[in-house]
Amino acid sequence: MANELKKNQQKLHALATSDPLTGLVNHREFYRILENELDRAARYRHELSVLMMDMNDFKEINDTMGHLAGDHVLREVAMLLRKHTRKSDLVSRYGGDEFSILLPETEHEEAIEFAARLSQYISEHPITITDHDLINISMSIGTASYPRDGKDHLELVAAADKALYKVKRAHKKQLKPFISKPS
Repeated sequence: MANELKKNQQKLHALATSDPLTGLVNHREFYRILENELDRAARYRHELSVLMMDMNDFKEINDTMGHLAGDHVLREVAMLLRKHTRKSDLVSRYGGDEFSILLPETEHEEAIEFAARLSQYISEHPITITDHDLINISMSIGTASYPRDGKDHLELVAAADKALYKVKRAHKKQLKPFISKPS
C-alpha cells in the first residue's frame, strides 16, 4: 500500500510539473526552479542566464499542415533542445510555441554564444512531418543574465522576453533568425 501511495504521488507530481505534450518542465515548475537557482546564484555570487525562445512562423505550420503536425513539431523541437543542452540546464515549454532554458553558472556572453549555436543547430535539423514533408524551423531567442539584467525572476524573464520580441520584430523585417540581449 505504501508503494502504491508513493507511485501515485510521483504520478501527481509529474502531472503538476510537466507539459503533457512535450514532457518538458511546465511554466509553473520553471518559475519555481528559477527562483531556487536565483537564490543559489545570489548566495554564491554566481551568474545564471535565461533564454526565452519562440518558433518563427509556427502559426503557418498549424494553418497549412494542421494542429497534429504542429504538435509533432513541438515535440521534435523539445527533443532537439534537450539533446543540445547540458544536464544542469533546465528546458521548459513556456507556453504555445515558446520555450525557455535556464542556464545555471552561465555568464551573459556564454549565453549569447550558446543561443547562437542552438539557433543554428535547430535550423540545421529539418523535422519530418510525413514521408514527403520536411520542414525547417527557426527560432528567435532572447537572452538575459543575473545579476546584469534582473535581480529577481520577474525582472530576469521580462528582460529575456523584451530581447525576444526585439528579435521577433527584426525577424519579420529580415526573415531570418537572430539572437538578442536586452538593450
